[in-house]
Amino acid sequence: MKQRLSLQLAAPALAILVAVVVSSAMLVATKNSPHDVFEVILTKGFSKVYLVDTFNRAAPYYISGVAVAIGFKMNLFNIGTEGQYKLGALIGAWAGAAVHFPAPLHVLFIMLVAMLTGAAWASIPAILKATRGVSEVISSIMLNGIALGLGAFLLGNWLRMPPTPGFTAGTRVIDQSGRLPTLNGVLGSLGLDIPSANRVQSYVIVALVVGIVYHVVIWRSRFGYDLRATGSNPEAAEASGVNAKRMIISAMLFSGAIAGLVGLNNVMGQSGRYTDVSVVNGIGFTGIAIALLGRNHPVGIAFGALLWAFMDAVQAPLSNADLPKQITSILQGVTVLSVVIAYEVVRRVGLRQQAAGLRRDVTAGGAPPPPSTDGPEVAPRMTTVDTGNPLTSPTGGAVAPAAGAGPLAVLARIPRPVRLLAYLVVGVSILTISRLYTDANQLTAQGTFQSAIQLALPIGLAGLGGLWAERAGVVNIGLEGMMALGTWFGAYGAIAYGPWTGVLFGVLGGAVGGLLHALATVTFGVDHIISGVAINLLGVGITEFLTSVSWNGASSKESPSIPSNITRVDLTPFLNSPLRTLSGQKRPVLSDLANLWLAATANVSLLVVIAVALFPITWYVLWKTPLGLRLRSVGEDPEAADSLGVKVYRMKYLAVTISGALSGLGGVVLVYLFAGKFQSGQTGGRGYIGLAAMIFGNWRPGGLIAGASLFGFMDSMQSQVDATSHALLIVISLVFVCCAAWTAYKRKWISVGLFLVLAAGCVWWYQQTDELPSELIPYFPHITTLLVLVFASQRLRMPAADGKVYRRSGR
Repeated sequence: MKQRLSLQLAAPALAILVAVVVSSAMLVATKNSPHDVFEVILTKGFSKVYLVDTFNRAAPYYISGVAVAIGFKMNLFNIGTEGQYKLGALIGAWAGAAVHFPAPLHVLFIMLVAMLTGAAWASIPAILKATRGVSEVISSIMLNGIALGLGAFLLGNWLRMPPTPGFTAGTRVIDQSGRLPTLNGVLGSLGLDIPSANRVQSYVIVALVVGIVYHVVIWRSRFGYDLRATGSNPEAAEASGVNAKRMIISAMLFSGAIAGLVGLNNVMGQSGRYTDVSVVNGIGFTGIAIALLGRNHPVGIAFGALLWAFMDAVQAPLSNADLPKQITSILQGVTVLSVVIAYEVVRRVGLRQQAAGLRRDVTAGGAPPPPSTDGPEVAPRMTTVDTGNPLTSPTGGAVAPAAGAGPLAVLARIPRPVRLLAYLVVGVSILTISRLYTDANQLTAQGTFQSAIQLALPIGLAGLGGLWAERAGVVNIGLEGMMALGTWFGAYGAIAYGPWTGVLFGVLGGAVGGLLHALATVTFGVDHIISGVAINLLGVGITEFLTSVSWNGASSKESPSIPSNITRVDLTPFLNSPLRTLSGQKRPVLSDLANLWLAATANVSLLVVIAVALFPITWYVLWKTPLGLRLRSVGEDPEAADSLGVKVYRMKYLAVTISGALSGLGGVVLVYLFAGKFQSGQTGGRGYIGLAAMIFGNWRPGGLIAGASLFGFMDSMQSQVDATSHALLIVISLVFVCCAAWTAYKRKWISVGLFLVLAAGCVWWYQQTDELPSELIPYFPHITTLLVLVFASQRLRMPAADGKVYRRSGR
């Protein structure tokens, strides 16, 4: 028992030590004193003022960690807690301000509404997972974005308080009966003197109740037993009578309900209403890290939440002492990455000690003890249920495409370049019909296409990076962090040494992120999703820290402007004049294709040319060379590839490093083509969107281009006039008509009817309105991606071993 406890404590202790060493090295490298930084952290951080701040921050962190841990217990990744708690806080605050109940009942009512809202939003990925095999990872990421747009639309149109002097935009103020008091008086009666300026929020009591409920439900109820059994071995659980699909939905509803409580601490506290600033962003993703640090145990999550909140709270005294406060972000990111690696190392040590003890018992003639299942619990293992694959069955099996003759077989006989060209013509034709019907000529203008291409490129490069990694069997959800590294190092290299050196620096920065991901997933066998989340945290933390110590002081959020002397070229100068003439004639389809060609070839940055060329190069390398065959074989069946002499680990390292490099290049494109400098938060979730675009494209470069183009085109609509963006409704209706025609060809009449109803609904919406809600336009691609995953899930096929931890025999 003592040995097991020592092993379990060794992992977090080792992780914190590594985080301190790495952070100290970065401080020394940037000519800052580690002694001064850690002295402020350990002295000021434990003062009464900042301890109060720590406890106030820890309550929502803890609830978020519990919400994520519920999914982990079921082998599910509820990455959608961000959207769930945002909508829960908004609807809860609106409903709470609309009623007048006695104090206890009013508080419970607001919490119940928030929980029901979070559960309702979580039910969408749950149902998609259980009925269509769509991964909750991708669907919940898309739903996070949709929740932001929906929340902004509801707050801006229906749920907001009338404009009032002295009040920011938000919901009405909740009565005092629906507000939570502070604990200052209670603590004072216990002899703890808390300054009146420091309010100790009573939301910590809500967090305590959530922890108790979590413990009782998961470890002391039949439901919790079934949930844990299904997460551990779904086939065995289903054989014993547990309905796996029902458990998926139940677990996600439970997780979403708890997530709905995360954002209520300020809504029911000092603020008393929902505003854009009263609910903190990013707590959902923080909950993932905290659940990892706490190993999904209620007490462990509490320590993780306190540690994370402490790191956030001490940023203020560090800033006051003119020290880089962003070092705490690095401490957090390194801690998460090192703790999952440390847990894996400790798990292996424990297994080896257990095996050694078993051999001693057998040698001594005793009966071998049963294998222990009490190893350190970190997160769900992908070896049982492949949650890293966006399209698996509820029991983890891949959904295979239908075989035999049929429409897919007919399409397969058409050469791929011809098919892609046909899809392009169909797409432009849809835009042409929409332009003619709506008179929105900007819909197919050269400037619109050029903006769409530039906006699609960083998304496409991130998706291309994901394609390289997943073709080798490694899920790379860390694309966002690798892009962030590319933005900073690209800007630094350009400022210090010139633009092309900056491109190289950005690519190398992303590649380093890829190497870290490969080290964690390939060498140490860490869960791919967990490692990716840690890379994202670390990438953002490093860039913020380096920005604070490199440019314009500790408060800097951006770099100086970079040199903009990248060469521009005309790829087809001999066609420019006739194409411009054709463009001016406004001929259906032909003039629109001319605009598209000019946008893609006239006065194009050489960086764009190089980036676009990587897509056909990737297709050729992966599908037409021996190297590509070996790499793809690793993603399909690593054991078979190993038996044939393929260096499996080497192939995975190569693929994930290239994945990071491509993501870094995507970050460079963001810096060079848009802002002209590094800006904090510049990636804006494009790494996640790139992953979705890759799945949209069925893990193929051609389909990825289509998916990234869709996101880029929709993104370009934000800068258009209302008439142009309003015309998107006709575009979408025509897309639904094409889908109806395709499903009619396959004789799926229910789907035909559904698509036609959706098409008619879009036309009706267009006729009844004059413009689209600006809050929803950026998230049309997210909705489209969800629809593709729902209706095309039986056709999409990921690599068979994608996301599975591979260990060579004997290791």
